[in-house]
Amino acid sequence: MNAKLHRWGWSAAVALLLLAGLAAAQWQRVSARVSPNAVLYLLADSQRELVRLPVAFTPLSDAEEVRIGNRLAQRYAWMTADKATNPQEVEVRRYVEQVGARLAAHAHRKLIYHFHYIPQPGFDDAFAIPGGHVYIGEGLLALMHNEDELAFVLGHEIEHIEHRHPAERLQTELALRKIPLGGLLVLPVEVFEAGYTKDEEFQADREGTRLAVAAGYSPEGAIQMLETFQKLEQQVLPVAQTSRGGPLEELSQVSIGILTGYFRSHPASADRIAAIRRLIAEERWNAKRPERPLAVAYIFLAARARNALLRADYKQAADLASRSLAQRPDQPAVLATLAKAEMGLGDFTPANTAYPQLVADHPAEADSIRAFADQLATMALEARLYAKAEALATESLALQPSGTPAMVELGEARLGSGDLAGAAQVVRQIQKQQMSPQAADQILSYAQMLANQATHQGRFAQAADYVSFRLEFLPGQPGLLASLAENEYSAANFAAAATAYGKLLDSEIAANRPSSYEYVKDFSNALAAARLGQQGVTLFQYFLALAGHRNEADALPFQIELAGLQLMAGNAAPADSMANRMANSPASFPPELFSRLGWWFYRAGNYGTAEKILKQAARIRPGDAKVENNLGWVELEQKEESDATQRFALAGRSTYWPLSPPSWNAPGIGRAIALWRLNRKDEALREFQPAIDKLSPWLNEQWVKAVFTPGVAETAAQLREAWKKQEAERRKFYPSRR
Repeated sequence: MNAKLHRWGWSAAVALLLLAGLAAAQWQRVSARVSPNAVLYLLADSQRELVRLPVAFTPLSDAEEVRIGNRLAQRYAWMTADKATNPQEVEVRRYVEQVGARLAAHAHRKLIYHFHYIPQPGFDDAFAIPGGHVYIGEGLLALMHNEDELAFVLGHEIEHIEHRHPAERLQTELALRKIPLGGLLVLPVEVFEAGYTKDEEFQADREGTRLAVAAGYSPEGAIQMLETFQKLEQQVLPVAQTSRGGPLEELSQVSIGILTGYFRSHPASADRIAAIRRLIAEERWNAKRPERPLAVAYIFLAARARNALLRADYKQAADLASRSLAQRPDQPAVLATLAKAEMGLGDFTPANTAYPQLVADHPAEADSIRAFADQLATMALEARLYAKAEALATESLALQPSGTPAMVELGEARLGSGDLAGAAQVVRQIQKQQMSPQAADQILSYAQMLANQATHQGRFAQAADYVSFRLEFLPGQPGLLASLAENEYSAANFAAAATAYGKLLDSEIAANRPSSYEYVKDFSNALAAARLGQQGVTLFQYFLALAGHRNEADALPFQIELAGLQLMAGNAAPADSMANRMANSPASFPPELFSRLGWWFYRAGNYGTAEKILKQAARIRPGDAKVENNLGWVELEQKEESDATQRFALAGRSTYWPLSPPSWNAPGIGRAIALWRLNRKDEALREFQPAIDKLSPWLNEQWVKAVFTPGVAETAAQLREAWKKQEAERRKFYPSRR
């Protein structure tokens, strides 16, 4: 009686402790990542504690255990492939049943054993429930190398049943939960996934190996399986304790959780291996007995190959797919996987061989090879690996010549590598074959994107090439002509810029639109920078004749541009006449025209006249940003750097200054030059830096010499050299800086 009370006292204490722990957990609200570990750890630790308790259960009869086990198996049926229609799942299930039946024939208990396959890649475990039901997961099968390892695992679980370990676990759990046998359906499957005591696990290892050997299997299967567990144990447990990820790329996070619980609840693999080796020696078994191949290994090799392909581990994917095909050649999907993996490695031969084999009977698999080539080409384009993208797109077209995505990728790859003629050939082919209009548009849009990037990065000549490419297929578009002209000008290709601006103005005339004065100024600036002299004057006069003007007010801005070009060509009379007209009748001229004529005199080196005209404009419109800015440049040439500094500062602060001023004569550049000449070099570099960040043409010495005076060009060269040295020093500490 006292002993019975003693046992019940311990049971009550354990139950109270468990309830207290649950209550504390609810109150503390500890944040933890959800995984199977919690249940597995609790069950494993509870099992170890329970073995110390003086608790005894009346063993279930075989009939009662079978009845309960069958009811549990019905509850857990959702996990298994017992009613699978997938041919591969059916094949694996039948294979597991065959091996299990071979082992069960040598079992001592006369139960009808049932073997269930769980088709879950992340389920790396096997377990048993009462009454003769054994479960094994896809993840565990995928780790095996031969049938002997499978025999050991199934034998191990059979022996747990043989020695009534699951039945005792059932009774223990029901007692702890105070559940009668009729309520057993509430038990989660994790109750049986957890390990048993150390002695019980060693017992299942030992007797399971005996069972496998009795069925004709090599005992080495047990060693090999446990060695695999040992490797996983060494890799999984440290990572599970220190990080969210896992070292085994083929294992999902659920898999890591299951394995972590498994190794926590089972004896150390090294101890288990040592015990099996002692058993082999004691029994004098032939450890060199040939192992049997795992007949369904090709299925798991194929699955692992697919996973490796998804991870872009093409070498492993090719190896696994090859091994799977070696075991079972007639696998269209695996053949496609191999072709894709080799393609990822740069070898197109397998794809060229597999595609025609598959296209007739397995068109979806064949097309997946082509689609994979397109996918890799797209990825290569995103990484700017243009040669690789072109090779992949060419391969896709070799498989399917009419593939529109591949044509687009080929055109974009050629654009990226600078082969504009080749890209144009692709666009013409798309148009000739009357493919989707969007295909050609995509290539042209890609050219625009590359042009924008090149402009932003200061590669103006390259940007102009991309714009010219677009103009070949979209001729006469004003926006493209303007972009071409601006990039040519910034690249110091002034004659080409003048030609583009001329075409832009021609398009406006042809459309019967008034010519934009901004474009006219750009046109004359390009002609002046090209140093065409009288030829430039003639070209501008030709434009004026085409444009025509109904009144003098409309013609006046254009006449100032013509006078400026004539001034640059050595004929000062028209510009002087215009200056006299402005002096005698200032109210007849907008301040913008004063500013523009003053700039032409500055460009021609006549700084006194330039200053006189610009100061007259400043009186008419005090604080005008452009007038102040132009005066600053004139004062620089007259050695009035302090006044120029103030002028540029005023122009930079003015609300009249455009939001996106042209970088070629912005006040920040002028102020930097003035400060440099005043020996305020740190301030000068701080002003100069924003202009360089915009990658303006000021980095191009040829451009500066053509557009500005020799004195400005000399100071700008000094600033550039100082800036380069400063940047080199900064990169030592900030490597990511441009």
